[in-house]
Amino acid sequence: MPGTDKEQVKTILGPCALVFCSALTGTWRVVRPVIDMEQCIQCGICEKHCPTDVVTTGEKGIDPEVVIDFTYCKGCGICAEVCPKNAIEMVDERQV
Repeated sequence: MPGTDKEQVKTILGPCALVFCSALTGTWRVVRPVIDMEQCIQCGICEKHCPTDVVTTGEKGIDPEVVIDFTYCKGCGICAEVCPKNAIEMVDERQV
């Protein structure tokens, strides 16, 4: 690497989730995810696949809650597509 030891090289390997604190991106949403906690097995797949990192799953048996930050959720539906138990349904924003 050229230069001194203090230089750092940043590598971006693909899309990355960021905190969008300057724009309330949830206002773009026309559908929102609704989780059926009876069907949810808290596998964390929805959390891992969320492109904006707004899904948080608790520990199975300890914190039985999945939380979505609707301030920044765009309603893309990726969480619903990857859910192995079909516990997430995309619902029209006007129905909520």
